[in-house]
Amino acid sequence: MATSTSTSGGGGARPWRTALLTLRDESVASPSPPALLALLRRLLLPPSSPSLAASAAALSPHEVGSDVAFLAEKAAAAAPCAGAADALRGVCHLIREVMCKTNTEIDSSGWLAVLTFLHELVKCSVEGACLKGHCDRTSALNTLSDCLQILRFLSKDLGRCGSLTENSHVLRVLILIISCLQAELNMTDKSNGSGISSHISVSTNNKNQNTWDMEISAFSMMEDILCKIASSMSEVLWQSVVEVLRKVMDSVTARNLIIESSVMSRLVLRFFHILL
Repeated sequence: MATSTSTSGGGGARPWRTALLTLRDESVASPSPPALLALLRRLLLPPSSPSLAASAAALSPHEVGSDVAFLAEKAAAAAPCAGAADALRGVCHLIREVMCKTNTEIDSSGWLAVLTFLHELVKCSVEGACLKGHCDRTSALNTLSDCLQILRFLSKDLGRCGSLTENSHVLRVLILIISCLQAELNMTDKSNGSGISSHISVSTNNKNQNTWDMEISAFSMMEDILCKIASSMSEVLWQSVVEVLRKVMDSVTARNLIIESSVMSRLVLRFFHILL
């Protein structure tokens, strides 16, 4: 993450600080989820929102981290609302941009708020989109990419000190992400009319390649977490891990994919690392 380049008192912080202070003030009355969703749209997702992430760089790492956790908490509360998908994706992208541009410091409770938001985001706004039209699916893939980047920041922040609770939350989000990515790959095969063939190339197009790369990245993070907590995981969580592994391997086996690049070899390598 980038290092903050100015003090928290600088005028450059005004757009971010104004938006977040207003969100905090108007959230005191515990607005309903639809009202909260409208508030998020009004304050944080206007056409000028790209300037928000840049202005956050003028604040202290602790203040930015507190704001990001609060924003994630409120966005998660609005997740069940009908028509919330675009707003939730916008919040996710904003959080990723802030983390890229600032030296964000988030405590354990803050990270749990972010992870809860990511889980709700993928479950409510991305999972179904992977089965819809091209535009919805492209938007969903972009959001999954943002989610993975946020999880990478989390991994760097937690290092090897993350608690069982934190790592279990990350694992649940990764399981959802992998399921969505696999659904996208299955849909791509169907839309290309390729079906199951012994002559399907993994590298049929750049979008497919990117989806495979994202899935491998997610498996890499899953491997790291399992190395830390495998012996302490609940039976239910282990079952979820095994189910998503089986789902992906069944799909790969059914395709009888020819390895024309390093993609499949990398995927298989990650599988072996997880299972051993």
